Amino acid sequence: MDIYRQQLMEHYQNPANFRMLEDADGVGRADNPLCGDEVEVYVNMEDSVVDEIGWQAQACAVTMATGSMVSEYVKGKSVDEIITMQLEDVLEMLGTPLTGSRQQCAQVMLTAVKRAVEGSM
Repeated sequence: MDIYRQQLMEHYQNPANFRMLEDADGVGRADNPLCGDEVEVYVNMEDSVVDEIGWQAQACAVTMATGSMVSEYVKGKSVDEIITMQLEDVLEMLGTPLTGSRQQCAQVMLTAVKRAVEGSM
């Protein structure tokens, strides 16, 4: 197994920030109707920067791993940095090629994060 797939599996098996945040400043939801993934993201902001993030999901391994990686990445990032993130940024974090349908699994977390940040404003 190459190092990127190993990293993906580690994030899937032990996802970072996988928890609900009570009284979150913003909550974002997204789903992937193609495979049934559902993601909910919670953020607390401090001066327009993500101070704390949590998330929950009923999702496949790619979405779970992406949730873990993206949640770690956005801590300390500004609203502007997050809103301008693209799927390509997430795919680069994953470090392994994904098919078109699996790219949608990665997109669902990005969408939920953006909605949570936008909802916090």
